[in-house]
Amino acid sequence: MRHSPPCFPVLWMASDDTNYVTYQYPSLACVCLKKVLFLLRAIYRPHNVYCLSVDTKSSVEFLDAVRSVSKCLPNVFVASKLESIVYAGFSRLMADINCMEDLLQHPIKWKYVVNLPGQQFPLRSNLELVKIFQLYNGANDVEGITGKRMMAMRFMWRHDYVTNNVTGDVRLVSSGIKNRPPPHGIDIVKGSAYGTFSRDFIDFVINHQIAKDFLEWCKTVLSPDEYFWATLHHSKVVNVPGGYTGVPDTKPWLSTYASWGGGGDPCATIRIRSVCIFSPEDLPLLINRKEMFANKFYITHHPAVLHCLDQLLYNVTFSGSTRDLKQYQDLPFALKTSLKL
Repeated sequence: MRHSPPCFPVLWMASDDTNYVTYQYPSLACVCLKKVLFLLRAIYRPHNVYCLSVDTKSSVEFLDAVRSVSKCLPNVFVASKLESIVYAGFSRLMADINCMEDLLQHPIKWKYVVNLPGQQFPLRSNLELVKIFQLYNGANDVEGITGKRMMAMRFMWRHDYVTNNVTGDVRLVSSGIKNRPPPHGIDIVKGSAYGTFSRDFIDFVINHQIAKDFLEWCKTVLSPDEYFWATLHHSKVVNVPGGYTGVPDTKPWLSTYASWGGGGDPCATIRIRSVCIFSPEDLPLLINRKEMFANKFYITHHPAVLHCLDQLLYNVTFSGSTRDLKQYQDLPFALKTSLKL
């Protein structure tokens, strides 16, 4: 066991596999700094790397507080380019892209990036995550949705930015003008804004011309981050590193669990924008999920659930054990590997 620098209390196991995973926090805006630090403490390892992206509309005090974390921990940094985030806008996707460009240039040669909002929390220990990614063997873990659930109006019509002259708030509205077809004959697939991506996939996203053209097309799409990753990952137009060309909807997605209203998933207390904000009563559900992370937690809403999960991961970490990982070996999207557990 080793201890961290004195200004940021975290613990890590020296036996964890090195240089395997990196984490990206997209657009930390309106997120309690205490929650962000609670999450960072849970997943921090000195051999990983962590990129933080902050909304430029955040207060100077908030930005300074986030930057101060990077002064304590040399493998934590704030993205070199920050965005003014508009809800469901292109800037939200660009916050991801900016971080990923920085991560590709980082001296730590990570193998996977996990895209996390500040309201998520891990359900697996760092060692378990590394073992899972080894089983993925270069495959990405990205949600895929087709058919009626795609919300096609979001991308079939161009969306424009409209500013409220009184409040200055910016929002997206449909222009009533049909959007041009996606470039290169790409078939659109919907998914989550969050996922688990291999290094080769991120290199493809940043540098391949098809990915660049599709990113440009996404500028007029509502919630483009829910289409960009999923569409490229499931594309049959080009050989995508770690991609999946089977039926998107039948493929498991284990990056993140969220309890959505209307989907039949339980929720003990409240939902915000249809997503459950977990509480201690949800713990029996959470500890039996196969996903790697869960979303959402508010540190101001039943914080005991976070402390319980944190204690569980602490116990698993210091026991040196890994829980039921064989279930990941037979996933249809995992690239076959000779790794034995």
